Amino acid sequence: MKTIRRILCPALVCALLAACAAPPGPGAAASQPPASGSAPAPAAVPAQGSVPASSYYILYAGEYSQNTVLYGEGRVLYNGPGGANFVTDAATGRIAGYAVTGHRPEGSFGGFYDLSGRQLLGCAPDALLNDWAHLQYNAVIEINSESDSLYRNLKTGETRLQGYGRPEKIAPGVYLATRPGMQPVSVLVNDELEVLRDLAPWYIFSPNEPTPGYLCASKMVWDGELGRTEDALFCIATGEILEGFQCVCGPGRACFGQGGEYVVTELSTGRQLARGPKPFVWCMGDDWAVRGPEDEFHTVQLGGRQYSCRWFTQQDGRFLLNLENDTVLLLDAQGGAIASSATLGAQNISLLPGGFYTVSHGEDGTDTALYSPDGALLARSSRYTYIYNQWRGIANNELLSGLYQASYQQGRASLCDLLGADGSPLLTGLNRIYSADEYGAAVRRGFTRGVMDYQGRWVWSESIFDSFEDEEDEPW
Repeated sequence: MKTIRRILCPALVCALLAACAAPPGPGAAASQPPASGSAPAPAAVPAQGSVPASSYYILYAGEYSQNTVLYGEGRVLYNGPGGANFVTDAATGRIAGYAVTGHRPEGSFGGFYDLSGRQLLGCAPDALLNDWAHLQYNAVIEINSESDSLYRNLKTGETRLQGYGRPEKIAPGVYLATRPGMQPVSVLVNDELEVLRDLAPWYIFSPNEPTPGYLCASKMVWDGELGRTEDALFCIATGEILEGFQCVCGPGRACFGQGGEYVVTELSTGRQLARGPKPFVWCMGDDWAVRGPEDEFHTVQLGGRQYSCRWFTQQDGRFLLNLENDTVLLLDAQGGAIASSATLGAQNISLLPGGFYTVSHGEDGTDTALYSPDGALLARSSRYTYIYNQWRGIANNELLSGLYQASYQQGRASLCDLLGADGSPLLTGLNRIYSADEYGAAVRRGFTRGVMDYQGRWVWSESIFDSFEDEEDEPW
């Protein structure tokens, strides 16, 4: 294995020289990877840009480096082999530490560390609820070979809820945990991981569209050897199961089957808003959308006009419709046309969070423009192939709006720019964006990767070759 690596490295360097468009920037030396079972020493690197200590970033292992880097608290928290991730406490919503897992020739290694680098557990959890760490897969084998997941108390070592998934906070002091399987079931637990209510035979999960106070419920109903699912809506406050549920139809509204028809109900009052022979998927006043059977077109009524379309999607009060003639139409909630692929000569229109949207004019997907919710052109470049939003907050996993990656090709290199909410480039000529927030981003530019603020200054950086070492205990 050593010989192969030494043969490949010069070829890899030559390929990088041809592909990378930017030279390496200044960077601090990478911290040494920890020995198996030992805590990594935090690197005390002061922040030099506008990135606050409350920002956290992940630079994933892969590409040309074997190391994962975790940056937060104004310093490098981990820079070593294997995979590493921040772990959020479901009770507080704040990052409580980080987990590390990987393989060496002599076997697996892993652990859970607080933000000071102190090891709390010898295996890697994927979630935390106060003192209860949720473990799964390889981390569980060392504790209990009869289950593929469980909770373990960091202080006492006690285990509970074998086979149940990660906790999801649904109300103050109330969390949802689900046991997957042919017939998944859910329980409600408190801060101490004590079961408040067993919801069997119902499986509870979050709806596609946020509906405060309610969750979706599903169960299997068997007729001999034939099984089918029945869906319902679960009220968090009362614990009531509302059966006949079809789907969420907008904020605070849901569609239910009733006596062979379908009714849209306002959940807070129980008032019926619409009734019809087909299931509604959206309803607002006199406007609605009905999903047709699998082989039929859907029907959308907006502003007193009906549209028959192959597919449609809606978010943030915008509708994107693919009409029967393959024209893509973007409408506001009143039915007013915002953009049309026919009138714009566009190949594709994509709806982004917050009402933003992109229009691609080139047949090969290039010449992409970014528009604001009011239709103002924010950014357009003949070189951009895609403009999209993909980052979620590391602590809360919520989609970040107002940050967009614009990808393009330059020679043999795949590059990208990071755009702000107004379409102006915040960072340019990047090879990769690992993670981002409103203050800065974890990126690779040329031969350098690290954390960069939006003034283009490296807050911390290292060479992408720093992890290519000839140590006998290198990871594989």
